[in-house]
Amino acid sequence: MAKDSRISSILLFGIPCAGKGTVGKAVSAEFPRIFYHLPSGDLVREAQKARGELAEKINDYLQNGILVPDEIMIPMYRGAVAARMASGAFNPDSQNLLVDGMCRTPAQAEELSDFLDFREVWNLTNVPNCEALKRSGIRAEEGRTDDTQNAMLKRIRDYWTVTYPTLDFFASRGTHIHCVNAYEPKSMVVEEMKRYVKVRFRVTGEWRP
Repeated sequence: MAKDSRISSILLFGIPCAGKGTVGKAVSAEFPRIFYHLPSGDLVREAQKARGELAEKINDYLQNGILVPDEIMIPMYRGAVAARMASGAFNPDSQNLLVDGMCRTPAQAEELSDFLDFREVWNLTNVPNCEALKRSGIRAEEGRTDDTQNAMLKRIRDYWTVTYPTLDFFASRGTHIHCVNAYEPKSMVVEEMKRYVKVRFRVTGEWRP
């Protein structure tokens, strides 16, 4: 049987402002030998800063709370993964890719599964809509220009109607889904995920370089 050439990956999943980026950053920093965090939001904001038609389109999507289409996001993410492999920043032979901000629809998840082998989904759950709006307001004050209230309201609606069914896609494939209460303070959520990783991945000591 031919070896599966797909990249071992874990999906960070949850409502906007659930803390996916916080968890991904903390876990990859704590266990850099076994995780590499690649948030799509960073890629999108980098593209926004560039001049040209693509930057204008992305800016329009974000300002209106519209998901950036697959024909833009999937090649962008695939290219970013390839670039980090080429530079040596990400080693798929030893690290799991923490996928953050992708699989926004079942169709996108299926297409990404052609090159990403999703071993687990970390579902950051229990965050009410009102709490997500509150957190987005804090991010807006910190400079996130795409976190306007109107845009966030639409993103939250889209999460429940468009993105949330993606969990069914992974469940139907038998993918392990680990749920964590993301309504807790960030520090507690991060510590819980670190404990989970130590047990799940049998980490017995400090994994810092």
